[in-house]
Amino acid sequence: MKTLKNKTVLTNMVCALLMIVLLVLQFLPYWQYAEDGGSCSISGYVWFPTDHKELESWISAQVEGYDLNGFVGAALLVFGLAVTGTAFCLFQRRNGWPSVLVTACGAAGMIVYLCNGALRLGSVWLVHLLVCASVLALGIYSVIGWVRGMKA
Repeated sequence: MKTLKNKTVLTNMVCALLMIVLLVLQFLPYWQYAEDGGSCSISGYVWFPTDHKELESWISAQVEGYDLNGFVGAALLVFGLAVTGTAFCLFQRRNGWPSVLVTACGAAGMIVYLCNGALRLGSVWLVHLLVCASVLALGIYSVIGWVRGMKA
């Protein structure tokens, strides 16, 4: 049983680290949209969309039916799940149930990055997608380990 707790702690810490990476990536330049080197992060655009009118027109020209509210909701969903999942993985690291939040964060991230046209325009969207895929894979691994440990 002690090795299961050690595996759970280790898995939760790695999950927290991956979600912190995902959070940091949301604050780094994501779109390079202007010829003069204009760039913007996901969080910069979510929190201050009126400061990025040029980016909004660039995205609107590239993505048919672009909706700012849909984008903001999707970005905030991933952000909220990553923050919540990180907190629970760090503060409840001996429990297996934070892995459910990790799995939800990874799944939501995969869906958002694959389905949102504005996010697919980012110059580093594949990096974000790979981090989300890693979070999802580790979350599923953690849930399976947690369920097997409960049966033992």
